[in-house]
Amino acid sequence: MKRQTATWDSSAQRLLYCFGIATQTDNYYAKRITELLQRWVKIKDNMYILKLDLWNEATATKYLSWFTRRNMKAVGIDISSEVIERAKVNFKDEDGSRLSMVLCDMKKLPFKENTFDIVFSVGTIEHVDEMDEVMNESVRVLKPEGMVIAAVPNLLNVWLWPVFRKIFLTLGMIPYGDQYFFTHRKLRRMYGRAGLENIEIMGAVLVPQVLRGFERWLILKGWKRGLRLYKFVSSVFLKLLEFIETSNTCFNRYFADYLVARGEKK
Repeated sequence: MKRQTATWDSSAQRLLYCFGIATQTDNYYAKRITELLQRWVKIKDNMYILKLDLWNEATATKYLSWFTRRNMKAVGIDISSEVIERAKVNFKDEDGSRLSMVLCDMKKLPFKENTFDIVFSVGTIEHVDEMDEVMNESVRVLKPEGMVIAAVPNLLNVWLWPVFRKIFLTLGMIPYGDQYFFTHRKLRRMYGRAGLENIEIMGAVLVPQVLRGFERWLILKGWKRGLRLYKFVSSVFLKLLEFIETSNTCFNRYFADYLVARGEKK
């Protein structure tokens, strides 16, 4: 745990200053993921949500806001105090009675059994070797008929991100090395081993990761002309991708950037 904490504290110090900038591609990511939440989450009174990391909340894609703005209570956990402090700053204007943040390890959750209605994560569990432990802990704290929703990187990404990531990692451009990629089969088996049922897997987001990084780089460099041109071109490109995602669900299901799975506890 100490090694992972140090890694993510260091990553937060290096990256949060730029990942906190809202970009067109970030907004597109958030839109596609929350559309799946709207499809799967049946809102009821007194729902209680657990999110397994706070990186999104420390940056520009604050997924927990989707829950809290619908009158749900939520807990966000993270292994990094740096990430939690940044997330608290981002949520300073939110209703504090609906959201709490806890420093802990997702492999050893400090919550009682049958506590949460939904355990949710985006780009989280693939960063640890003990993914089955994380899933078992998630199910333990989940109420009967509760739901685990996790978005993980897709091995069959149409933009070959697994290949590019290895290149960027070799060049020292990515500070955190541990990351696993999933296929439908691997993800379904992991959910099954945790005892989850009624498993459904969808693809989400056809935006190339390289495009996200390039947009953020233009913003940091302050190249206003280049950024204006980029925004015009990317807005057309994103509309095309959205059309493909919504009209060709089979292609999107297997070749998007993320695989997003939901499974229910018995």
